[in-house]
Amino acid sequence: MSSEHPSLARRRISNLALLACFTLPPALWIMQLVANYALAALACFPNDRPLTPGLHDFGATRAAIIGINLFGLAGCIAVGVYSEVLRRRAIVDPSPHELTKPGIGRARWLALWSMLVAFSFAAAVFYNTLGAVFAPECYG
Repeated sequence: MSSEHPSLARRRISNLALLACFTLPPALWIMQLVANYALAALACFPNDRPLTPGLHDFGATRAAIIGINLFGLAGCIAVGVYSEVLRRRAIVDPSPHELTKPGIGRARWLALWSMLVAFSFAAAVFYNTLGAVFAPECYG
């Protein structure tokens, strides 16, 4: 049994590219959440007691959090654009006798869903970035 998918676009799009486009945006989002949580926790709770908001400078921490968010946002958008490139590359005009074979449009379908996943996670990262930009430090 071959590990190659039966799509007509199998020579135009690799399975690895489809897998990367499908899994990279959630990984970027999780990385952004964990890194932001770690930085904010370290800045606001350096010991066993929380710091008083307004008395400490959190400029470097805020800049690092916003930088991590922008990296995640740029990565999700880049994967979404690359998924669209893959989707367009997967458009193949099959001959009539190949329309009955399984796998017609599989690569295009996976590329489309990769694009939707990427832009959905880009929206999630953008929403978290708004909190990092507008929310006060160590509030709550």
